[in-house]
Amino acid sequence: VDIIVLLIIIVLILINLTSMLNKQIQLHIFLLFTIKLVFAQDRSSELDNFLDSNICNGCNLSNINLSDINLDNAELENTNLANTNFSDSTLVNASLKNSTITAANFKNSNLRYTSFQSAKLDDSDLMDADLSYSNLSNSSIRNTSLKNTILDEAELNNAWANNINISQSSLVKAGMKNIVMRSSVLSMSNFSEANIEDGDLSHSDAHGSVFVDTKLIDAQFIKSNLRQSNFMNADLSNTNFSSADLSGTDFTGAKLINTNFFNADLRYSNLRHAKILNINIDKAVLCKTKLPWGIRNDDCK
Repeated sequence: VDIIVLLIIIVLILINLTSMLNKQIQLHIFLLFTIKLVFAQDRSSELDNFLDSNICNGCNLSNINLSDINLDNAELENTNLANTNFSDSTLVNASLKNSTITAANFKNSNLRYTSFQSAKLDDSDLMDADLSYSNLSNSSIRNTSLKNTILDEAELNNAWANNINISQSSLVKAGMKNIVMRSSVLSMSNFSEANIEDGDLSHSDAHGSVFVDTKLIDAQFIKSNLRQSNFMNADLSNTNFSSADLSGTDFTGAKLINTNFFNADLRYSNLRHAKILNINIDKAVLCKTKLPWGIRNDDCK
């Protein structure tokens, strides 16, 4: 409070020095500075209260440094956390539901069991974070970096995740039904036993990724790069791989029922021991492609 009084006095002195200005402009300047000072005091009070209680629902904690501290079980629902720095912090079992967390920094943070349901995480950095068992259902994580993260058994159902980088990550048993993850980098990641039913991963780079025992019913991989990926024992019923690069991909034991490979690159792919029924390989590129009825070399040059 003393600081505010002092600053108001300074403002009044400055206004007196600008006596050439009319009274209306002077009043406007005074009110503007006063509002800003009160707002700054309110934000400082919110931060102090949060650090004391670990609760700040509906607050404005944007552009604040909260790095390298323990915030386990924190309640930050419906809160403005834009541009806030949580790097190297621990937020195990925290709740950030419905919060605005755009352009935030969670690098190398511990977010196990944390809830981001319906939160907006666009343009944020979660590289090297541990998000095991976290809940990002119905969240927006567009243009976000999740490179080298752990998302085992995390929930990302109905998430909006276009243009993300989730390469070299682990998503074992993750729930990803209806996820929209177009134009993203998914390479060298492990999606084993995940549920990506109705997911849209079109125009993405997922080369070298593992989809063993993954449920991909009705999923979309249109024009995606899936070179040397592993779909062993995956359920690919009604999955759309049209115009995708599937060269060197392993489909051993996969369920390929009504699967669409139209115009896909299947060179050196192994479908020999897949469970095939009514697949579409029209205009597919076939060279040393192993199918249940033999090897196809239609397009070898």
